[in-house]
Amino acid sequence: MNKLERIEALEAEIKKLKQEFSEPEFEVGKWYKYDYSEPVLACYQGGTNGYGFSSGCWYNNENWTFDSEPKKWTPATESEVFEALKKEAIKRGFKDNTVLHIDCSGYIGSELKRRVSGKILFCDKHNELYIKGDGECVIFRNGKWAEIIEEPFKVCGYEVKRNGNYYKIVCKKINKEYLQNIYYLMSENDFNTVSFDDKGVDFKTIKKILEL
Repeated sequence: MNKLERIEALEAEIKKLKQEFSEPEFEVGKWYKYDYSEPVLACYQGGTNGYGFSSGCWYNNENWTFDSEPKKWTPATESEVFEALKKEAIKRGFKDNTVLHIDCSGYIGSELKRRVSGKILFCDKHNELYIKGDGECVIFRNGKWAEIIEEPFKVCGYEVKRNGNYYKIVCKKINKEYLQNIYYLMSENDFNTVSFDDKGVDFKTIKKILEL
């Protein structure tokens, strides 16, 4: 080994030692994973602050160990972040190719509601999870989630409401047990439709009503 090679080897060793003893620098808005038996992912927000996942659960504005255990944190990959965010999105009711009525007001700053269906995608650059297909809507942005608006179940244009063991369908108040008997009779006798105040209600709709 000549002098130049020895110098290059020493410089490489010094660089390696510096990396071992220097504290890692975290970037605000970037995702990091923690060296632990259970999966931990957090998006750094400065100091010990961040949001993310621990053991599969979502946490907002928590204190993490960025200061006390900095060397146990390493940058998370885009696929790791996407997988964790998509699982959380599905828990919250966001699914691929499902028509959803979504309220994005929480992170837009003003009222914004959209109806959309498509695939769940991730933009690492902007830290956004969004649905794109028939329309497009961001469902996660910088730690804040959109909300799914629960739409009322309707029969013949009328909202179906349940109150205890009773259902209100069109203008009728119907006992659950009575509706169950209708369901069983339709099932056994292959009836497809029954009438409520001259409004036809089919077998599948009766089943959905009983699931309320």
